[in-house]
Amino acid sequence: MEQIEEAVRCALDPGTNQSVKAEATQYCESVKSSPDGWRACLELFTTTPEKTPGSRLFALQVIDAMIMGAGIRGNESGAAAKLGATRAALLEFVSTRYSGPSYQNEPPFIRNTLAHTITLLALTSYPAQWPTFVKDVISLTGLPDATGALTEDSARRTNAASINPFMVDFLLKVLGSLDEEMVNPAVPRGAEEMARNTDIKDVMRVEDVNRMAHAWYNILTHLSASHPDLAKATLRLMGVYVSWIDISLIVNQPFVSMIFSLLKAPALRGQACHCLAEI
Repeated sequence: MEQIEEAVRCALDPGTNQSVKAEATQYCESVKSSPDGWRACLELFTTTPEKTPGSRLFALQVIDAMIMGAGIRGNESGAAAKLGATRAALLEFVSTRYSGPSYQNEPPFIRNTLAHTITLLALTSYPAQWPTFVKDVISLTGLPDATGALTEDSARRTNAASINPFMVDFLLKVLGSLDEEMVNPAVPRGAEEMARNTDIKDVMRVEDVNRMAHAWYNILTHLSASHPDLAKATLRLMGVYVSWIDISLIVNQPFVSMIFSLLKAPALRGQACHCLAEI
């Protein structure tokens, strides 16, 4: 790990001698192309004390390359074991290191990149290898694992004190990245990737999108006053998901009443209006 960290430092430092920089860059490329480079990088990213942000970003890039090399549906030879080990390590990292104030000390670009890495894991593993993806990421937040018809009473039964706002923020990043990768028309996709994404959306519509809707409603119910930034992010997310989910999950009495009530909050009025316009 130390050799990787030093190589990344040399490669990124503008003051490094050019021959040393070239050697460091070549070493970094050899790690990325090595069959086991992802293992060393997974350890580097999750170890304590934390390594430098630059080396941790490089580690995620190597992990991303491994995931993308596992095949569109994660079915290349040996891919399942690699993806499973990576998933377990990263979820453990998130549950232990992002659950408290240390989350705010993590550089935003690391948080965003990790959310994207978990998204890539889901795209290659869900539902065949990781059928509990949505349930797992929601469970990190302290939000209830709820499905079925949404009612105002169901949110009232939620213990607001158990909801972790740091993990909610990360959940919203993952779900936002997921929509970006699957649906955003600006992202180029091949025919095989589009077919996979269609299959994922079909499976998610069975029950997991319902889980998301319950999570969104609980966030708006319990965190709008104390964490308006999370409420705004949730409204924004609903506005992009509404293009491909069952509209009745949002167009119902509890949700519509909730969104209209948020129009009274100056900090949320604009995003609530935009969400209504998308619906």
